[in-house]
Amino acid sequence: MNKQWTQVTPSDFSWEQEALEFLRESLPDHEPYRAWSNFEFIAEDGSMNEVDALILAPKGLFLVEIKSHPGEISGDAGRWVWSHEGRRKSMDNPRLLAERKAKKLASLLRSQRAARNKHGVPFIGVLVFLSARSVKNKLTGPARQQVCTRENVLEHLTEIDASWNHKRLDRPIAKTVSRAMEEAGIRESQKTRRVGPYQLDRVMDEADHFQDWLAVHADAGTERRIRVYLTRGKEPEEAERLRTAARREFRILEGIEHAGILRALDLQEHEQGPALVFDHDTNAQRLDLYLSDLGDENRLDVSAALELLRQIAEAVRFAHGHKLYHRALSPQSIWVKRDASGEFRIKIANWATADRSFETESQHLTRISHLSQIVREESGPYVALEAHSDEDADAVYLDVFSLGTIAYLLFTGQPPAQNDLELQDKLSRGKGLQVTDALNGAGQDLQDLIQYATHPNIASRLGSVEEFLEYLNEVEDELTRPEDQRQDNPTEAKPGGKSE
Repeated sequence: MNKQWTQVTPSDFSWEQEALEFLRESLPDHEPYRAWSNFEFIAEDGSMNEVDALILAPKGLFLVEIKSHPGEISGDAGRWVWSHEGRRKSMDNPRLLAERKAKKLASLLRSQRAARNKHGVPFIGVLVFLSARSVKNKLTGPARQQVCTRENVLEHLTEIDASWNHKRLDRPIAKTVSRAMEEAGIRESQKTRRVGPYQLDRVMDEADHFQDWLAVHADAGTERRIRVYLTRGKEPEEAERLRTAARREFRILEGIEHAGILRALDLQEHEQGPALVFDHDTNAQRLDLYLSDLGDENRLDVSAALELLRQIAEAVRFAHGHKLYHRALSPQSIWVKRDASGEFRIKIANWATADRSFETESQHLTRISHLSQIVREESGPYVALEAHSDEDADAVYLDVFSLGTIAYLLFTGQPPAQNDLELQDKLSRGKGLQVTDALNGAGQDLQDLIQYATHPNIASRLGSVEEFLEYLNEVEDELTRPEDQRQDNPTEAKPGGKSE
C-alpha cells in the first residue's frame, strides 16, 4: 500500500478504480512523492471541479485526467475521436478541460496561507491517462502532447529530460502543497449537489463563465441539462452581466414555440450563480461533434446537408418573425439527432447573446453588447466580423452570415476558417466565402448562396433569412437536377449572385 497516496473519495467506477490502482502501484512510496485521488474543489470563480488524481513527483506536480475508452483514440488539438468495434464517438479534447482545472487549482492553492513561504506551490502540469489495456493512441503532433498510456505514464510523471524547464520538487515543496490542499478545503466528491429538485451528476461542458451539468430530478428521475452561470468570485460588474445573461436567456424565449428552438424550462438559484434548466436528449449531439462522427471527411451526403440546413434556416426564420435574433449562431449552438425514421431533428440553443423586441409590449430586451464575453472561442469563425467591432450591428445580417458559414461546413465537411484572423483573410480575398476552396465541382447556385450570405459588405449580403431560403431552393433544384441539365458557368452570375 502506497502511504504517500491519499484517497479522498473511493471511486464508484471499476475502470477508474483499476486505473488509479495501476498508478498507485507504479509510483515510488517515498518522499517527495505524494498523490491525492478523487477529490472536488470549488475554484475562486465559483466553479465546481472534480479531479481524478493529483500527483507530485520530483519532476513536477501533475493533474491526471483518466480516460478508459478501449479501442483507438485519434483526432487533433481541439477534438478527439474514439473508435471501437465499428462505433465512433467524437468529444472535445479532454486535455483542454483538464488544463482549465489545473489553472484553477493552482490559483486556489497559491492563495492559501501555507503557500506564503519561500517554496510556494509549483506549476501544475496536465496528463491525460488513457488507461485501457488495449487502447491505441493514434494522436499525432500537438494533439499527442501530455497524453500517455500504461506504457509510458510513469515516464511522463518521473523522467526529467533536457526539455523540462520546471524546478525539481523536493520534500519541503511537497509539504507546502499538502498543507495548502488541507487549507483549501479539498473534499470528497459531492454526490448530493442540488439545483432546486435536481441533483447535479457530472460536468458536460464548461467555459470561463458557465458550467453545463447533466442533472437528474430527485423524485421523477428525468434527466435535464443545467447551465450554471459562474458569478461567485467575479467582480461585481461581471457578475451582474452574467446574471443578466441568464435572466435574458430565460425571458427572451417567452412565447416562442418551435420544434427547432431550445427553451429554458426554469430559472433557479444556485450558490455559484443563476442556473438555467433545459431539456436533455441523450441521443442529440452538438452539430460539430455529430459531423466529426461521420468519418475522416466529416461530410454529409447532399440530401442530408440540404435537410439540415433547411431546418436550421427555417427555425431562424421563425425566430426572426417574432423579432428574435440569435446574433452568434454556430455549430456549437445547434443540437442534432436522427429519429427512428432517419429524419433529422435540430434544436438551436445558447440564446444569451440574442436580441428581441416584443410586439405586444413597450419592451425591448437589450442585447449583450460584447459577444466575445459570452461566445465560445471555437464559435468565432461562424460569427460575422462586424459583431466584434460594432455594438449596433444589424442582427438580421449577423444571423444570415452565420447561416452562410454553417452551409459551408455542412456541404464541405470543413469549418469556414480556423480562427477569426483566417476568416477575415478569406472574406477579404473572395468577397465572401468561396465554397470551391474546399469543394470541387460546386454548382454556381451553391457558390452564390455561400458567398453572398457571408459577404463582408452588408450592402452585398443577402438581406434576410427569407432570401437565404429562396437561394437554398435554387441550390436544391440545382443539386437534384439531372446531370445533363446543369449549367455551372460562373461568368453568367450577375451582381447579387443570381444568374438569368
